[in-house]
Amino acid sequence: MKSLHLFLATAILGATAFVLPSCSGNSSQQDEPVIDTTSQRSRPAQANADLPIPLLSGSNCLFVDEAGADVFGKKFAEASAFSETDALALVRSHNDQKWGYINPQGDVVIQEQYDAATCFSEGFAWVKSAGKISCIKADGSKAFDLPNAVGVKNFSEGLAAFAQMVNGKKTWGFIDNAGNIKIAPAFADADKFSEGHAAVATPGKNKSNQLVWNYINTDGKSTYPDGAGVNRDFAQANVFVNQTAAVKKGGKFYLLDEFGRYKVTQPYNNLTENGMMFMAENNGRWGWISNEPDAAGHAVEVIKPQYDSAFLFGKNDFAAVKMNNEYIYIDGKGTQPIKAAFAKAYPFHGGHACVLVNGNIQLIDTGGTLIIPAVYCSDVARDLQRIFTTGRSMYEGL
Repeated sequence: MKSLHLFLATAILGATAFVLPSCSGNSSQQDEPVIDTTSQRSRPAQANADLPIPLLSGSNCLFVDEAGADVFGKKFAEASAFSETDALALVRSHNDQKWGYINPQGDVVIQEQYDAATCFSEGFAWVKSAGKISCIKADGSKAFDLPNAVGVKNFSEGLAAFAQMVNGKKTWGFIDNAGNIKIAPAFADADKFSEGHAAVATPGKNKSNQLVWNYINTDGKSTYPDGAGVNRDFAQANVFVNQTAAVKKGGKFYLLDEFGRYKVTQPYNNLTENGMMFMAENNGRWGWISNEPDAAGHAVEVIKPQYDSAFLFGKNDFAAVKMNNEYIYIDGKGTQPIKAAFAKAYPFHGGHACVLVNGNIQLIDTGGTLIIPAVYCSDVARDLQRIFTTGRSMYEGL
């Protein structure tokens, strides 16, 4: 069975990969280096690119392949994208609203029995039954229980954030995949580890008590030593990719290196990681900048900010962008390889992407040929919408 090639971007905490107009100005360029845009757009996928894609059809979720066929002939109340490493999709039954997991053939391999569940990551998923949280393996066996947990997030680099109630407050730490606490709960919130760093939040010292974010290492210690030029206490701190993270401070986003220093001199209203690039927005216009500055410390524009909104580049080097109330696809040079526009267009990867034509989701190949699914579908599944707009599944935590 051939299956739909699908772009699922790797996550960025809190950053929005596709945002309706919000802001982005032109970046200055001095001593501009040569940009290898092909390697810059290479990014790991969050779900397997050779597996069926979940679409919405009325109140149902179903899976289609690259020919538009309803490959399983089954309808679910909700469905996630397939996990890359474990080739499992999270599904919710219409009958009793319980959650379970299916394989690429549509077989229920972990029975629909849970009140809540996450997608799989690094071979593990979190499930909840009768108010109790447990960790399970991809074969459905239980890895361990976490009886005192009131919140959990998926594993990354061998650690998962978990929360317990401490002095009446939800407090986060980190646990390994054997159930051992590696970093004791001490934070008001926490994100996953990436490149040895995890963003964690603590209450600020201002009157509003707004959370501030900083980075820790796997020992639970601050990533950055004290010293001149080190930036701390962010309103938002995203995951590190290629030794660079987007952080928000004073209402603006900056590129931060692994030593806590800003990599470019100018701020942006939004920055979203896209491989070796960042999708950047100022003054309501989106484009792409390199994650490395020029010799003067200025951002290098790979594609000039000019779009009303945009999705991330996929592995086939196409990105869906919105301009003049229409969606088109562009390549790494900013040219339009498919001479067509759509009411809506989702990220392109491998052979096909999803586009909206006359209120119906259709598939399109890189040559612009449209394939109409055998079953009417109004949109991609909610999980894919979240992945396409934030880079992360909506089922990464409980």
